[in-house]
Amino acid sequence: MEDCDEKIFILGDISSKIERFVTKFIEISGDQLEWRLLKRTQQFSVGDFSLLICKYNREKHEQVIQTLAINLLEESRRWRVAIKDCNAAVTEGKVNIRLDHTAMIREGAKEVLSSDVGYGKCALEEFRYVMLNCHEVFDHEADAVSLDLIRSLLLAQHTKRLLEANGFNTIVNCRSDTKQQTTATLGHYQLDSLLKDTTLREITTDALFEQLKSSRHRLSEKDSRLAGRQNRNKDTVMQTLYFDLHAFLEEDRSNTGLLGYCPSLHIAEASCDCSRMRELSMLDCHRSDLAGQGSIEECIHIVCADNEFSQQQLDLLWRLAPDYPNSLKQTHLVHGVVTARGGQGLFLPTAEEFFRTKRVFTQEATVHKYGDAAMGESWSELIDALTVASIKFEMLSKTCRGDVKLNVKAGESVIVSSEKMGSFVLYNFARLCTLFEHFQEKVDHGVYSPLPSVEHIDFSFLREEEEWMLFYNYVLAYPSLVRSTVSDHLASNGHAAKIHTHKVCSFLSYLSKDFSSYYNRVHVLGESRRHLLPQMFARLYLLKTIQLVMSNALALLDIEPLRQM
Repeated sequence: MEDCDEKIFILGDISSKIERFVTKFIEISGDQLEWRLLKRTQQFSVGDFSLLICKYNREKHEQVIQTLAINLLEESRRWRVAIKDCNAAVTEGKVNIRLDHTAMIREGAKEVLSSDVGYGKCALEEFRYVMLNCHEVFDHEADAVSLDLIRSLLLAQHTKRLLEANGFNTIVNCRSDTKQQTTATLGHYQLDSLLKDTTLREITTDALFEQLKSSRHRLSEKDSRLAGRQNRNKDTVMQTLYFDLHAFLEEDRSNTGLLGYCPSLHIAEASCDCSRMRELSMLDCHRSDLAGQGSIEECIHIVCADNEFSQQQLDLLWRLAPDYPNSLKQTHLVHGVVTARGGQGLFLPTAEEFFRTKRVFTQEATVHKYGDAAMGESWSELIDALTVASIKFEMLSKTCRGDVKLNVKAGESVIVSSEKMGSFVLYNFARLCTLFEHFQEKVDHGVYSPLPSVEHIDFSFLREEEEWMLFYNYVLAYPSLVRSTVSDHLASNGHAAKIHTHKVCSFLSYLSKDFSSYYNRVHVLGESRRHLLPQMFARLYLLKTIQLVMSNALALLDIEPLRQM
């Protein structure tokens, strides 16, 4: 699966131009220099980028990097935003590059506000599809919903948004015939929408089962390796087929997409009405129903680590079907389990119990902060939203392969969560909304003049390094953050899905902390004196861009931002 045609946003545009210029300069100079371009995140007085020369020899390379710095500065005068300073640090073997902060904020703010909800996204490509297969839903038969299933579905929901932001259409393969109790629990987690419209027509397993009968990797019933298995299944009414997966893998060693599969994969079985065949038949139905409209380039299996082996069997069984297209890539996004820790005994709650307990904690914290006024339907909706946000951050802030560990007080069945970042992010977004409401109220009462258009703002009033840090590290960097969640995956040929599902939560956490520190220190809405207004307007535009970036990032998590708290 190749990367989509990327809209080049301003920071990516400048960094790519620097890289292209340096590459060409070194080629012309004839020096075999190795170099790296690093984006700084602090101490911007030195520069915003550092161009490091690897294996630097001052005697040989001093003149080269001095000339490079001079020529790069001159070349940038043709760009949308020119470099302000380009200094060769000859003793350290690097070139420090400082951007024109005022011009960058001006052009960046225009770009963010004009792009709005599309800021950071690629345009959807009409005929490119990726299918997400939620295995845990097919494997779920119990009355109570497990937290492993919740984590799988949250990952599917988030991965869907990440792929769409990077230009791909998505289809989610889930069972829609779930029990009413299951659907109700998923509704608490705002996941019930994933179960809607999952089947395009009635699904039967007969057609795919008949295809698999003709696979040349199907084992004969007389094969000695099946003796124990056949005795085990002799009372089964449905016919059971057996397949030699090991032979298939050995035969197709040249296929890089099959690298990394478990070496213990030998024999797999399937009967016409087993859950494995139902899951495969739904996948194949989606694939065939899209024929003529586009093509599914990849199927990403989202599966708990406990079921990784069986999902690899399912993957290979699908490949054995004669109609399986060679162009279809299958990968596996494997996540760790949800576990409990603490006390003398471990108690792992169901998803329903976990949600109820988290909601109680959220309600207690809300009443503690706002008093008995935190009652009624509107407050109930706010508490639900905070609860879901908290859970999503707790589940998604971990790297995908890592286990999610819940603290449980022994004997009390009470979950003690230290994860408050979801509520903290929403609280800071609500602070921004409240700020702009207060500003508008004062405009309506004639205290302030209306906010001028961005073209008339003097961003040179944003003189503090903290203001540049917020804009540079978060607003300008957001498109690169969106790309980075899937870029490793798009460049990979292996079976492991390298999608960084933890990055958006991490980005929002750091942004909220840095914004909160700035907002607590700086008084944005000051006196309405004429000479103070330009700085206030510049700061309001800075905060408008931060607000929009936070809103777009929360949308990738399917979290509805709160305008008041």
